Amino acid sequence: MDCNVERIEPKAWRVTCGQVTRIVRYRDDIKTFAPWDVTTVDGRRVWAAFNLESACRWVGSAHSEPGLQRAS
Repeated sequence: MDCNVERIEPKAWRVTCGQVTRIVRYRDDIKTFAPWDVTTVDGRRVWAAFNLESACRWVGSAHSEPGLQRAS
């Protein structure tokens, strides 16, 4: 699935894949192995990732949208 990635502020991107839009932010103020937070547009944290690429890939996956599952 093609995703649109738009930088909206320093260290923050809006990622839209199909009908799903998530905000990805880099947190450099804490020590963690997954400093990239993926949140809903209203700010609810739904995922953390190792890097921006993996965060965008997750947004484009079936796991990003509640109730949506991949066909087996």
